[in-house]
Amino acid sequence: MYHVILIALVVTLSLGIWNLVHAAPRSISLFLTPFVAYTAGGFFLCFGIFFAYLSAYPLQNGPAMLAFFLKAYVGVWFLLSQFRGDERIVRQVFMMVGMLMLTIVAIYYVQDPRAVALLTLLMVASGYWLTTKYMRFLDGGR
Repeated sequence: MYHVILIALVVTLSLGIWNLVHAAPRSISLFLTPFVAYTAGGFFLCFGIFFAYLSAYPLQNGPAMLAFFLKAYVGVWFLLSQFRGDERIVRQVFMMVGMLMLTIVAIYYVQDPRAVALLTLLMVASGYWLTTKYMRFLDGGR
């Protein structure tokens, strides 16, 4: 039951931050300078993802992994506050962060170093596919 709740919390957190980015008022992007938003967002995103990975693979600590996912999503919110009107970039970044979170959750359950390397390679390949091929299918009508 613990694992079902852990995965449900990750999905709920992801959907919540998606709605939070879309509900953010445009005045936030006018209030925060791009330098402050990118610096704070990059710091929180890198800090959260790095420590979420450390919590998932060597430490096997699910609650800490969730806490660092939250910090990473705060960074994503800061980064995407500057791209409030550009839906294409918001979708692309969320899909990439979603693939990253999915990989870290899968690493939490897989402890073989070869499987972790394979998951990481699949994450990199999916990111490449997402940026080159998939976005053409989403923007085909424009």
